[in-house]
Amino acid sequence: MLITSYPESNYDVSYSYYSGGNIYAGESFQNTSDANLDSCQFYISKGGSPTGNVYAKLYAHTGVFGTSSLPTGSALATSDALDISTLTTSISLKTFSFSGANRIALTASTYYCLEINFGGGNSSNYLSVGADSSASTYPGNSNFSSNGTTWSTSNTDRIFYIYNDIDSSSSSSMSSSSSSKSSSSSSSSSKSSSSSSSSKSSSSSSSSSGSSSSSSSSSLSSSSSSSSNSSSSSSSSSLSSSSSSSSLSPSSSSSSSSSLSSSSSSSSYNLTGVRIFIG
Repeated sequence: MLITSYPESNYDVSYSYYSGGNIYAGESFQNTSDANLDSCQFYISKGGSPTGNVYAKLYAHTGVFGTSSLPTGSALATSDALDISTLTTSISLKTFSFSGANRIALTASTYYCLEINFGGGNSSNYLSVGADSSASTYPGNSNFSSNGTTWSTSNTDRIFYIYNDIDSSSSSSMSSSSSSKSSSSSSSSSKSSSSSSSSKSSSSSSSSSGSSSSSSSSSLSSSSSSSSNSSSSSSSSSLSSSSSSSSLSPSSSSSSSSSLSSSSSSSSYNLTGVRIFIG
């Protein structure tokens, strides 16, 4: 994520850096949030055919920010090397990456100085660094050095960008995903609630329907049973009646039934000491 920058749209001049002249140039800036240093860019080109490596370095800040900002102490972090021979004579943005232990933690609301350094070449073979010398508006201020120990301020602002390791698109995606998940969860909850409500309603309806069905079933069952029982009862009644008739009146017309009933029961009754045998 971009921490701060002074874009190339402000560019109007290039300054040369080489051994025997100034070998450092940079800008002070204020860090915005707690995060690790990731990379930076300078607007640069080459003059002639220089050889060697170019580095970006981060320093602690001293002085009044925007007026007399200067690097202090040893470099806090040094970028991976950029081979100067790979540059062209046309100025462009070049990226310097910080890796390993050089991806240091930056503290929010703290001032730092970012410098570009080329210690080789000569007045005919040099590093050119883009700047704004006519209408410098960046909040920090520029500085330079011939040895990395003694520093001076400048009224020109260097063209630069500096980044931390927070991935804004990933952060935004996660936030969106989280929001989506939350929404999904809410929707799921709503659906669940709706389903539950529907289920309850269905259950209630089912219960009511079941009751009606039961009644109907009961009615059918009763009817069927009644019909069946009636038929059975009729048959049974016929037999029973025959039997009963037989018992009470041996002369019943259902002699065959009576005979069966009588045969099967062979009942004997003892009435007041008189034993009567029927059949």
